[in-house]
Amino acid sequence: MSISRDKMNDAIQKFLEEGGEVTRLRYADKKMQDKSHRKAFHLSRQSDNARSREYLEREEKKESQLIFSKDERMRE
Repeated sequence: MSISRDKMNDAIQKFLEEGGEVTRLRYADKKMQDKSHRKAFHLSRQSDNARSREYLEREEKKESQLIFSKDERMRE
């Protein structure tokens, strides 16, 4: 099920007219990908592993102390 390019452009234009914002994100480098894999690993193990829970809590605390959100840091 695909939509035509015209319908897609119309939908994007409507989104923008209603106050939507199109954001270009930069590609994740190897370091970012590794960090994401590590977080996913700990998320899957947090229920039965205290060290995984501690890791996630530390990461959440670090993220909350940053001035800009992760989305804002990933913008081009």
